[in-house]
Amino acid sequence: FMQDRGVLVACLQETWRVTPTGIEIEDLGDGYLVLHHGETTKTCKRGRNGVSIVLSPEGRAAWEAGGSKYIHSGNGRMLTVTLAVEGGATLKVGCGYAPGSGKSSAERQAFYDDVAVQTRGGGHRDTSVTFLDANASAGVGVHACD
Repeated sequence: FMQDRGVLVACLQETWRVTPTGIEIEDLGDGYLVLHHGETTKTCKRGRNGVSIVLSPEGRAAWEAGGSKYIHSGNGRMLTVTLAVEGGATLKVGCGYAPGSGKSSAERQAFYDDVAVQTRGGGHRDTSVTFLDANASAGVGVHACD
């Protein structure tokens, strides 16, 4: 899929993968790499939360050139990698899965605080892009379930 379409990075949400150390790095071969972030213990039968970032060979090379940096939340909902780009700049790519509208305002706010921390740029040449399953309910206030 990624090779056929020239995709550098793919972000996946709701992977339901348990990652006991918070992060697992999987080499798929042919230069492709997956960083998985999920809950550290299985909290229900099928699993919940979880995000992954898939890097093409070019994306992997940029990640390694940038120091193989990643940051993740403590709950399996947010993962960000840093890629080196031309001219010494960086590209931060974030992948997030927001709590649903049935969760408390505090839990939803904590998620968006994680997003803000993980996607801060370091300088004027740095770019940040975040892909979210935001579980948005258009026209519904943020405190509708509190």
